[in-house]
Amino acid sequence: MTAEDILQVIAVSMVSDPSYITYLAIASQQCSVKYFGVNYALAVALLAAHMWTLNKVNPGRAGIKTYQANGRLMESFGGLSVITDSISLTNYGLQYKNLVTTSGIAATTSAYDLVISGLLED
Repeated sequence: MTAEDILQVIAVSMVSDPSYITYLAIASQQCSVKYFGVNYALAVALLAAHMWTLNKVNPGRAGIKTYQANGRLMESFGGLSVITDSISLTNYGLQYKNLVTTSGIAATTSAYDLVISGLLED
């Protein structure tokens, strides 16, 4: 299953936007096949959907909306530094974060395995 196939299921509205191919390309450059292994396509799809969602929800604004009032119409925006973890702003980002946590060397190797493999290589 490719990242595009996954997006057709998890982010249908994204696939109808012609720019989704660009988001897939950017996400594929930021994800590592070695790190994610069999979950590489899922990681690319989730990261692409996260970036697309952020750009569609908050296009061209000066950051994240931090305050809004009705009387006399006030809005306040803060940069991403206002939020310590921008990946947590979307459901896709939270799923990607979980995938990062459960993938890679930490998920597949124990310290014991590393010590043994280091001894065997010599």
